[in-house]
Amino acid sequence: MQPAEPSARDAQAALAAAYAKLFEGLLLLGPGSVETRRLVLGLVRAALPPNPVIADMGAGAGAASRFLADALPAAKILAVDRASVILGALGEADPGRVIAVNGDMAAPPLAAASLDLVWCESAIYAVGRGTALAAWRRLLRPKGLVVFSDVAWREPPAGRPPEAVAFWSETYPEMQDADGIRAEIEAAGYAVTARHWAPASDWADYYAPLRQRLDDLAPGATPPLAGVLDEMRREVALFDAHGASYGVVFFVVYPALNRPFTDRR
Repeated sequence: MQPAEPSARDAQAALAAAYAKLFEGLLLLGPGSVETRRLVLGLVRAALPPNPVIADMGAGAGAASRFLADALPAAKILAVDRASVILGALGEADPGRVIAVNGDMAAPPLAAASLDLVWCESAIYAVGRGTALAAWRRLLRPKGLVVFSDVAWREPPAGRPPEAVAFWSETYPEMQDADGIRAEIEAAGYAVTARHWAPASDWADYYAPLRQRLDDLAPGATPPLAGVLDEMRREVALFDAHGASYGVVFFVVYPALNRPFTDRR
């Protein structure tokens, strides 16, 4: 009897486990820094109430959740992710103020009109910008805001290196430039109040521990982990060669019908 072929669900679970292995023990799961978070938070701080309720969607290892808890001592942070092990450790780090919520950020198990701010750092790609913004709208209070970051082109089509186009077309076909993302935001019924490009140093800080992790895991790696390592090596090498052609951009947005908001673009 031939062994049964693995199901699509099994394959997906194995791939997820491979990514979890790669990022195990790493605090940064995407480009980001305290300095960038502080600057972006400064764009919305004045609009937040004294005791804001904030959801960190796709919280991952909790770098953003911890930052928000430190920067806003009166805030309650809901760290939303499917990785329950990571979330458990995150909640234990600041019990009562950082609350782990095991759930899908495309359908978060949160009450309607319960949030003053949705923060989503380097994770919106997992469900898509339109899907995420539609899901989060019902969660926002009347003056609620959304902050998210995403990878975007910095060069016009004619100036994009072919190697970069080939890689991102394969790994993130929904990638746009900042104007394209803005158009999607407006099509979803939101208005943009601010935009900020993260510096290249945020990528360097993200990739530095990853380079070592790739070297540590390479010996003896088998599929699907071997494939995950190869793809990440390609991504790191691409940044070294062509990182100036793309970057991470933060958007501050709000439902367009809610109220006027000072435009700080």
